[in-house]
Amino acid sequence: MWSVLSLCILIVSAAVLYDQLTKRIPSRLRAEEAPRSAFGLVRADKLSSRASAHGIDIIFVHGLGSNPDTTWGPRDGQRWVSDFLPQDIPTSFHKDIRIFFYNYDSYWKRDAVQARLWSLGKSLLDQITSEIRGTEEEQTRNLVFVGHSYGGLVIKRVRLFSSIRKKRDLTLSDWTHQQVYEN
Repeated sequence: MWSVLSLCILIVSAAVLYDQLTKRIPSRLRAEEAPRSAFGLVRADKLSSRASAHGIDIIFVHGLGSNPDTTWGPRDGQRWVSDFLPQDIPTSFHKDIRIFFYNYDSYWKRDAVQARLWSLGKSLLDQITSEIRGTEEEQTRNLVFVGHSYGGLVIKRVRLFSSIRKKRDLTLSDWTHQQVYEN
C-alpha cells in the first residue's frame, strides 16, 4: 500500500518538476519568444549584397529548444551576430564577408532527436549548395561554421553528408576552414 502511494507521489512530483523546468525553455509557440528569422538559411547581416570570390561565409547554427534570437543575443531584442558583429568587422572587409543563421524548428519535446538530426543536416547542406554556393565564384568562398550545442551536431552531420556526396560538394569540404562549437 505504502509503496503504491510512494510511487504515485514520485510520479506526480516528477511531472510537476518537468512542467516547471520546461516553462523556461524558449518556444516558437509563444509569440513573444518566436524567432524573428524565418526557418532555413537566412542572411543575418547587411554587409554586402554581392558575394565576392575568395570571401568568407559564416553560418551560425543554434541548439535545441532555441532560435537565433535566444542563442545569439540577449533578451532585449538585439542579437550580437547581426547587430554587433558587423560593426566589429573592418569596413574594408565588408564586401568579403556574409553572415547567415540556420534557423530550424528546435521544439525538442515533439519528436525524436536522431531522426531530426539526419534531416536537419541534409536540409542545411542542400540550402548551402543551392542558395549560397550555387555559382563557381561562390564555391571559392571559405566557410566558417559556428554551432551551439545541438547545432554543432547538425554541422557535423553536414560535413558527413558532404563527404558522402563528395563528387558534387567537393568545394564544401575543401573550403570549410573553421568549425566552432559553443556549449
